[in-house]
Amino acid sequence: MDSPLSLPPVKGIQTPKLKEVHIPYVVYLKPRVLGRLVTLLQLNRNEFGFVLRGKLTGRKFIVTSLYVPPQEVGAAHWEATDYTKVASIPDIIGWGHSHNSFGAFHSGTDIVTAWSWVKVKKVPICSLTITTVGEWDAKVFLPDDTYTKAKLIYPGCQIPEEWLQNIKPRKLEIPVTYRWQEYG
Repeated sequence: MDSPLSLPPVKGIQTPKLKEVHIPYVVYLKPRVLGRLVTLLQLNRNEFGFVLRGKLTGRKFIVTSLYVPPQEVGAAHWEATDYTKVASIPDIIGWGHSHNSFGAFHSGTDIVTAWSWVKVKKVPICSLTITTVGEWDAKVFLPDDTYTKAKLIYPGCQIPEEWLQNIKPRKLEIPVTYRWQEYG
């Protein structure tokens, strides 16, 4: 199976075994980006993917907006349907996707997807996995075939538990194929 956002394979390049290193990186989500992600999680119980836009300053990824590309989704799978739109987005600093309620981690497919973006862009790429129960996994993939865990920072990190109990997501029908949209 292809990676959801990976580019076509480059002849002669094979996926390497990536080595984990410990380099301090931070991923900062702007308030509106965090709000959009929370809303998407509340409205959709299928997996979905998104592209992170912003800038990398030193070892800090600043996520200023995100795109939800056209995609087909299921309970445990999603796949972009128009790679040309995804590849043409300026200021890509990473990508991410939801894992519903089955844990925030990077699968083998997720790792290959992030690595493919590093090979094309030749810069560090941030990758996020989020869940409907509030778990996050942030990693940074580097051009030297290494990766590191990243600290995710977002406004209002501490939300009172009683607020969360008062929020009941509405049940809405979400079409299987999303429209190309910018959130930011």
